[in-house]
Amino acid sequence: MPHLILECSQKIRDELSFADFFKTMHETIGKVASTKVGNCKARVLSYEEYYLGEKEKGEGGFLHLQIRILEGRSAAVKKEMSEKALSLLQNLCEEKKQNMKNIQITVEIQDIDRSSYAKFPKGTI
Repeated sequence: MPHLILECSQKIRDELSFADFFKTMHETIGKVASTKVGNCKARVLSYEEYYLGEKEKGEGGFLHLQIRILEGRSAAVKKEMSEKALSLLQNLCEEKKQNMKNIQITVEIQDIDRSSYAKFPKGTI
């Protein structure tokens, strides 16, 4: 905890490297949400088949970041995390502007229920 799950279209995955993005996000979450950076877990899931609105299969592209964090953070903390994440993703896509047309970027913060969350080794939440 926290978990960062980045879903994206395969063509975006092929264009971008997310290592620096995740390093910065881990540090940001550590500061903003008072978590240990060493407990952050991040992954990228890419999709070859996807549909965006009225576009044909595979047209455009998307990035959707889900940040799952233990409940108890204020709305202001969650808003700050999502705004920083969105800005970082926009900047990442801006670097490859000519290949990043018609991209939709979204960020979502979800609470993890403390009463049902389990982790090994104990004491590392």
